[in-house]
Amino acid sequence: MFELLAQGLKGAEIAHRLLISPATVRIHVRNGMQHLGARTPAHAVALAVKTGEIEL
Repeated sequence: MFELLAQGLKGAEIAHRLLISPATVRIHVRNGMQHLGARTPAHAVALAVKTGEIEL
């Protein structure tokens, strides 16, 4: 999911692409942010890249 955020997609666009609801996207992003210790979705993307969880 953070790969799609890193590409600049918004929550609704990610939901459409993954065939899930926007609420599900918000839950996954929130959970991922907590896991990474991120304050914002952008911060989560940066941490995910830094830790090697995603590649750009």
